[in-house]
Amino acid sequence: MSSVAIPVSPDYQRLVYTNIANIVIFILCYITLLLLAVGATLLCAIGSLYMLLYLRNLLVLIFCLSLIGIGVLVLIYLVKFIFYQHIPDRTDLHEITQEDEPGLFEMIRELAAVVNTSFPRRIYLSYGINAYVFYNSSFWSLFFPVRKNLAIGMGLVNSLTESELKAVLAHELGHFSQRSMRLGSYVYYVNRVIHNLIYENDGYERILNSFSSIHAFANGAAHIAAMIVKGLQRLLQKLHGLILKSYMALSREMEFHADSVSAYTVGVSPAAQALTRLPLAEQAFELVGNFYGAHIANNMRSPNLYENHRQMMGFLAEVNHFQMQGDLPMVTLQDLTRYTRSRLVVKDQWASHPTLSERLQHLATIVHTATIPAERPANALFQQVNRWHQLFTDQVFQQVNFPGTPENISYVSFLDTVRAEYDQHQYPAIFQGYYDAHLPVQLNLSEVVPAPAHSLETLFGDENLDKLRTIAALEQDLATLGYIADGQLQVNTFDYDGVKYEAKAAGTTQERIRAELEALREEVRQHDQAILSFFYNLELTTGVSPRLLSMYQALHDVLTASQDHYDTLGQLQQSLQFVHQTTPYEEIEARFRELKPLEQRFKNNLKTLLLPDSPYQAVMTPEIQKQFELYLSKTWTYFFVDVYHEDILKILLQAVEQYAEVLGQTIAHYKRVLLVYQASLAAPAQAD
Repeated sequence: MSSVAIPVSPDYQRLVYTNIANIVIFILCYITLLLLAVGATLLCAIGSLYMLLYLRNLLVLIFCLSLIGIGVLVLIYLVKFIFYQHIPDRTDLHEITQEDEPGLFEMIRELAAVVNTSFPRRIYLSYGINAYVFYNSSFWSLFFPVRKNLAIGMGLVNSLTESELKAVLAHELGHFSQRSMRLGSYVYYVNRVIHNLIYENDGYERILNSFSSIHAFANGAAHIAAMIVKGLQRLLQKLHGLILKSYMALSREMEFHADSVSAYTVGVSPAAQALTRLPLAEQAFELVGNFYGAHIANNMRSPNLYENHRQMMGFLAEVNHFQMQGDLPMVTLQDLTRYTRSRLVVKDQWASHPTLSERLQHLATIVHTATIPAERPANALFQQVNRWHQLFTDQVFQQVNFPGTPENISYVSFLDTVRAEYDQHQYPAIFQGYYDAHLPVQLNLSEVVPAPAHSLETLFGDENLDKLRTIAALEQDLATLGYIADGQLQVNTFDYDGVKYEAKAAGTTQERIRAELEALREEVRQHDQAILSFFYNLELTTGVSPRLLSMYQALHDVLTASQDHYDTLGQLQQSLQFVHQTTPYEEIEARFRELKPLEQRFKNNLKTLLLPDSPYQAVMTPEIQKQFELYLSKTWTYFFVDVYHEDILKILLQAVEQYAEVLGQTIAHYKRVLLVYQASLAAPAQAD
């Protein structure tokens, strides 16, 4: 098959020139800094020689060498990137050969010829839903081409048809297909150099520490060099911000171009369907992992995670009413955005990829027909697919510390358990999803009037569901505009309701949204009151013992009590962020001292959860209660001198995690009890 010429967009060409100009500016600044550093080092050396001519003793010699050391240390900082090499981690990858998978190699060889790029140096399989090109890179990659490796996730293969997989691989190879695109690689290498100078300084800091330990003069010189380097980093960060923003814009255009390569090579339809199905496939993959993670205590493992993944995709398609083609869901952009109500559009200047919607819009502009053979699952391309499935399944479960001997769960049992657990967390179907993310709490329980003049269809119809979705969208838009207003999100303009505004208009737009949001919330509150009146009337007419109002009150009381718990939880999670970050020893000790009052408040809250008459006992399992009691049994020391007590710290972190779990499950429990009772009241009315 002959190669195809893919047109390069004017936007891409413009951004290439912009990036080249920015890089030239950086190079000129860098050369200036380097010359100044060399000049300063030479001046220090000359000054030291003159000093030694008149003051010849050991102390002066050490001082002079330390003075020269300042310049040398700064020079080392400026040239250290030359010796840096980025070697990707291949621990979880499995290399395959032509003999292993001839069909796959034939497809990739054909694609490489069509998109006019070289065949990958090596091909690897990986566990997840991904495909990517990677390579060892260094400063010298700017001057000497590096052959790329290709990694293909078996989760990706499991999610696509053969033509869709071909489209994804064409996209990956398309990043390096044409001369103009190779310039994008050059820009990437230069950005890696800048990033190394600003952020990757562990090795350089070790050099500084070693030099400073030689003598007091050397220590002073190291501190001076460190101050100079910090000044250089501040300057480089400003330059990097300018360069990175234009590089991110170029990166987005490179994605569009790679999508064009995919569409012209394989066809628009497979490229688009792969894009729209992958979010569902990723969700299913994550849910399978969560399922087995939750059943570790039951010594449960999978005979084949990829078969479970296909089952989960089918289940998600079923609950979301997606059509199936074979055993793969057919997903559209409308399916993914059917509940989206946001009217705010903000272009993320720092995103490396366009949004899914933007990529699909780009593909829609391509007029190209391609003959697509009779579809078959991408798994059928692999002659040893079961071997790879077993390899990565075993690899996953080998990392799990089971309490006993793990046993495979059958595929039938897996799906039955998934369905049962899903049903357990669903609210009665008569509510049509109205309460999925909504709590009816701002109600006047003292003045409820029976109101039969409603039907379930009107109470829980699309119009009222749409109000809740609009409220959620408005709240999200309000938060995003808040980030723009206070400078956390740096943009020049944003679109709202189809109108473009400058960033400074974020505050006034927020006021407009707040007014709309308040009016809509009041409509929903009144509607919730009408729902209460409707079910209150049903309760009176059925003659059952009245419980409805007490159930609403119980839910309200739990939410009120949980507010203080959630405040404590939020402060704890924020205060404990440092344990997941690299933090100086002195700061760690200070943070734990500051944590003590908050931890005491946390312990007091846990004690209230454990009281026999606590509403939280409704969801308290023996395992969680035992974990809380262990944490409360003594005052723990989490850090000593220069080391964390990992096992003890784990007790604290697990208590915090389970605290959040109990709070959420308790609210869900009382809400479910209320809704199940309401549904039972409606059952006789539906029968009539």
